[in-house]
Amino acid sequence: MCGTTLGKLAMVTCPICKSEAEEIEPGTFDGMWFRCLKHREFGVSDRALKTRKNAEPEQSERALKKAIERAGPEERPKILDLDF
Repeated sequence: MCGTTLGKLAMVTCPICKSEAEEIEPGTFDGMWFRCLKHREFGVSDRALKTRKNAEPEQSERALKKAIERAGPEERPKILDLDF
């Protein structure tokens, strides 16, 4: 994930839709948190980022839906490798 820093947030690419996104709260879990206009705030584990980087958008959308179902009402969804 290449990015530039504007202020304190790094600009990166959303791993789901490939649009511009922000990396938020770096270093708070074993992966990355994203803020995307389309997908809002979500995380992706390091393992999923590495092994699923070439996933089709539909696969990533399904993985996000599974992560949303698993997350509690006040939690951000975290996509794990097992969600694919």
